[in-house]
Parts: sequence; C-alpha cells; structure tokens
Amino acid sequence: MRTIDTQRSVLQDGSGNEEGSQLHLQLAQAENVTTAADLVTGALKRKLAKAMMMAVEDIDGEQPVSSYGVDSLVAVEVRTWVFKEIKADISVFDVLSNVPLATLARTIVGRSKYVNEAVMEAESVLTREPIRVASWTHYDWIDSLHHNLIKLISWYCVC
Repeated sequence: MRTIDTQRSVLQDGSGNEEGSQLHLQLAQAENVTTAADLVTGALKRKLAKAMMMAVEDIDGEQPVSSYGVDSLVAVEVRTWVFKEIKADISVFDVLSNVPLATLARTIVGRSKYVNEAVMEAESVLTREPIRVASWTHYDWIDSLHHNLIKLISWYCVC
C-alpha cells in the first residue's frame, strides 16, 4: 500500500527551488517541441496527482485527464495553474476533453508564451502544420455546434 504526503504542497528540484519557478525557464530553454511537451506532461502529472490525491506513477500520459475522475472544479484549478505557471490560455473544455494528457501538454506548449518562437516555427516547418493553436472562445464553440447541428438536421431530412 502506498502512502501519499498530501501536506507537502511544494515540489522541489535538487537545488531547493520551487518547481513552478523553474518550469518557465526550462520551457524557454527547450530545444524542440517534444522536449517542452515532455516537461509540461511531467508537470501536469504531478499537478493532477496532487489534486486527485494519487501517486504520480499512477498517472498515465496516454490517458485523458477525465479518466482520473477530474471534475470541473479540478479542471478550473488546472487551467488556472497552466495560465499562471506556463502562460498558456486553455479552456476548461481543453482540460476535460477526451484527449491523452500528452496531447493536452502539446496543446499547452503551442499556446505558451514561454516557449521560444523559433522552436515553434521549426516544428511547424517540420510537420507542415501550424503548432500555435488559437484559443476558441465560447462563441466559436457555439458556432461550431450550431453548424454541426444544421448539417445533422439536413442529413436527417434528406434520409
């Protein structure tokens, strides 16, 4: 049986500095998007483990956040933490979406103000896809839903 120290709220690296204060420096020094995404994935695992009172080893980067029982309150906490520590604007829907944690981390890296622009451009050239992801607003989401509903209704009426 594993025990988890829920009283300890500050993760520290070997130098005794708080992890959050070092994450933005590591992201700024990342040489590629994969390295930055790995850093964010690790930080997200630690954040989720603490929030859900689980061991970090029990969080799998290939599983969606929602598979760990994350509710909207925890999702808001994660969103706020991401905005504060990584300077990336994501929505609660992004956190609760059914995508693996590693994919969420890559989205966060694409929106982070700390990741070097040259790294993002190099990745964009290699994959021939834009990495920076524009943040959806509430209205964009409603427009998309409305458009899909119209298509569905049109298809249903034809059949």
